[in-house]
Amino acid sequence: MSLELDVRMVVADCLGLDPSNVTAASSPQVHAEWTSLAHLRVAVAIEEAFGVELSAADILQIDSVAGIVRVLSSGVPAGAAR
Repeated sequence: MSLELDVRMVVADCLGLDPSNVTAASSPQVHAEWTSLAHLRVAVAIEEAFGVELSAADILQIDSVAGIVRVLSSGVPAGAAR
């Protein structure tokens, strides 16, 4: 699977959406389900799924699926072992 597809699957799961309805453009402006609380759930799920630790700045940048892919592709440091 591609990174974008993996991210889309995580976001779809967090938001309770059909994965076919989640695209690179998916964001809080596109999906009413992507609330501020859901945004935090997405951030935690991304950390767990990809074994990374997002900074506060990273969390602010993940404003869409494309933003999540961009942050992950930039070399986010691996998180502590869980």
